[in-house]
Amino acid sequence: MKALARSTHQSNSLGQSLTTLTVTQATQYFAASLDKPGNYPRIVKAYLTYCIAHNYTFDKFSLSLYAGGKASNRISPIRKFILWYQMQGQPSIIADLPKQPKSIPAADGLLLGFMADPEVRISPSSRVTYLRVLNGFFDYIVSQRAMGELASFSAQTVDKYLNTKRLSAFTYNLYLSCLKQLAEWVIKTQERHQLTTNQLKDLQSITRLKGNRIERDYHKDSLTGTEREQLLMSIEKPDERLMVALMAWGGLRTIEVVRLQFNDIDVERRRIWVLGKGMHTKRDVQLPAICFSLLQDYLKQFGVGKQNSSDSLFDQLTTRSIRYRVQKYMQVSGLKRARLSAHSLRHTAAQRLLDEGVDAVHVQRHLRHKNFETTLIYVRKKTDEDYFNSIL
Repeated sequence: MKALARSTHQSNSLGQSLTTLTVTQATQYFAASLDKPGNYPRIVKAYLTYCIAHNYTFDKFSLSLYAGGKASNRISPIRKFILWYQMQGQPSIIADLPKQPKSIPAADGLLLGFMADPEVRISPSSRVTYLRVLNGFFDYIVSQRAMGELASFSAQTVDKYLNTKRLSAFTYNLYLSCLKQLAEWVIKTQERHQLTTNQLKDLQSITRLKGNRIERDYHKDSLTGTEREQLLMSIEKPDERLMVALMAWGGLRTIEVVRLQFNDIDVERRRIWVLGKGMHTKRDVQLPAICFSLLQDYLKQFGVGKQNSSDSLFDQLTTRSIRYRVQKYMQVSGLKRARLSAHSLRHTAAQRLLDEGVDAVHVQRHLRHKNFETTLIYVRKKTDEDYFNSIL
């Protein structure tokens, strides 16, 4: 296969014309042209994903943008790929299709209609979970009927299905939520499904099912005020100092930091506009003094045109790279311990605001909690801390 791939410019290893390839296919064909691929496919795949995300072509210009700060051994494989790519006639390369869970033919039409309905607001990242849960349920119905058992899209079958899976309380509620949302959608669109009276009653019974009660706990630890300062002092790079401050003082989540754009900054009013987790609209957040100071320092390296653009505030930043950097700096500053993570910085922001006497309602607004009950988790945690410090 390798010899064949090297012997032709216009064909892949199967002798087929290269017209449109996925990222994985392109890296596989490229690897087949090499004697010792090594880590070349992984390096090239990251480059292709970057170009597709930014709508760049695969050439020396996009490579120059991608290559900033990277070692030469991370660039050489990409140069080889670009040459190979040009020799293949520059076929179209598209992102990999999401992995599709096993599908049950009997439920295909129902699930496709549910997922395609614009009024069903399910984020792209959650679609795979929904399909896995719903297909798993319909697969269970098929298997039960094959054994001669009564099974249908009803509360009795849903309850039996969930209890046979031995799920944690949280996962049980997640599965139930997926099934209830599908049932509610079928009821809402019942005219297109030609439901019988009994089927409608079964669906209504599902919507009345109750999830397991979950006792909210303090899943993440937080830094003390001194530790927070210590962490920031261990960071030298202006962009990473600002990144950590936005989480540890500003209360932003990792994904919210990644989504920040230059035009989200309102310097005059000392605010930023944040696109929250699962949200479709941005909310303004008041910048604490230290965040504003670090932001002003960071912006000095950019011109006015850049500062008013829709470009990302932090170039090539991902939630994964944030987690890596935070863990690295926690290790360097001697703060690494169990239950401390990048998300702990958001918890830190909440706890320290409560320590400073900020009203819990304002803490809720600062962290943009939809429900006040979420904010009360931090209040109860502070109450516990005060209790143990008071009873000596």
